[in-house]
Order: sequence, then C-alpha cells, then structure tokens
Amino acid sequence: MKIKYMLPALTAFALCLYACKKDSAALINGKWNVVSDQSFEGVGSSNHQVDYTGQEGDYFDFRTNGRLYINEGQEQDTLTFKAISHSQLVLFYPQPNANSVPDTCKLLNFTSRSVTIQTPHLITPGGQIGRTIQLSR
Repeated sequence: MKIKYMLPALTAFALCLYACKKDSAALINGKWNVVSDQSFEGVGSSNHQVDYTGQEGDYFDFRTNGRLYINEGQEQDTLTFKAISHSQLVLFYPQPNANSVPDTCKLLNFTSRSVTIQTPHLITPGGQIGRTIQLSR
C-alpha cells in the first residue's frame, strides 16, 4: 500500500528537480543590455584594466540553442554557453584559452533584471587576466 503512494511522490519530486534546473538555466536566456565590461589588456608592464561603459545597442543575447551573440561598440562575437546553475555559466570560446579549458564563470547578483558575469581572474607572469560584465534588462 505504501508503494502505491511513494511512486507518485517520487515522480513529483523528480519533476520538481528537473523544473528547478530548467528555470535556473532559462533565466539567463534572452537579450541583455551591457551596463559595463571590465577586462585586462597588454602584457607585462603594459598590462592594465580597461573599463567599457555600455552604449545603446550593446547587448549579450543568450539563445535557447546555446549560442551567445555579443555586440559591444564596433565589436561583435559569437560564443557557445551552457548554464550550469543559477550561479554558474560555462563559456566556450572559438579559440581555446591558454589551458584549453572553457571558462566557468560566476553569475553574481542574478535576478530577472540584472546579472554580473565574472570570468576567472588570474595573475600570470604576463599580467592579470579576467573579465567582469554587468548586464541589465
């Protein structure tokens, strides 16, 4: 008799887990406006932080097919991505980074209206590497 009630309960629990994962990943989908983008350029003593303030028409467009279309000023790029959770996102670049491992980014202060994406920040002999992007809707 107990098995009769456990099966529907386990099914409902499994569906809730699936729905929560899907909702977290789906929340990033869509077009986001660029508020700011901080990165580093140069090597050695010329390594420095670059601060970009988003302009009208700048966007990060996360598509349901896993493609990310970026438009910042005169720069355009297309990447693939995978939302791991409400707090992590993996970006796959066309050219592998130094260690050929995709960037697992942090999603900070993530709401339906704003998010900050932070790539791993590293200090190397050639200088600092990393990027922090603030987006809004």
